[in-house]
Amino acid sequence: NSSIAFPKPNVIIFNAVIKAFAKGEMGMKGAEKAQELVERMFRLDESGELGGDDYDWDDEDDVGLKPNTRSFSTILDAYSQCARDAVDGPEAVRRAEILLKRMEELYVIDGYDVKPNNVCFSEVITALARCKGIDDAADRAEILLEKLIALYRDSDDDEEMKPTVQTFNKSQNGFPKQRE
Repeated sequence: NSSIAFPKPNVIIFNAVIKAFAKGEMGMKGAEKAQELVERMFRLDESGELGGDDYDWDDEDDVGLKPNTRSFSTILDAYSQCARDAVDGPEAVRRAEILLKRMEELYVIDGYDVKPNNVCFSEVITALARCKGIDDAADRAEILLEKLIALYRDSDDDEEMKPTVQTFNKSQNGFPKQRE
């Protein structure tokens, strides 16, 4: 009587499914489903149902179940794509901003590998640039850019936090010129 050992779900497997929803043809529904999977990861990790309490930091094959930066950045990209939609755009931007804020909150909590890096900030700035109908989008993008610059300055030159040329371009050129 031999038993078959099945791998337990982990962040890598969840991220693959998150990416499938986020990059698929489902638009806003796909982005929402991807975000629901992150919430499910949090619940499963907190419950210990899949062995979350026995995470082995010394075992390179045991990567845990907590969502990470990739989990979040994939969803931010999906919301950024949805920001182009005339109907869903403003809601996609709102959700992207909330998700980025959540990343910032998780980043300071020990045990979470959720760094709100330049890619994440760029996705939200891009969402703001793509969305029509948000009067203060340029101002909100500039605030995000300034926040990213401050985070980089406080990070001891962490390259993942450094704003890129693309980030600056989106925050400057992605918006229609305001008439005075």
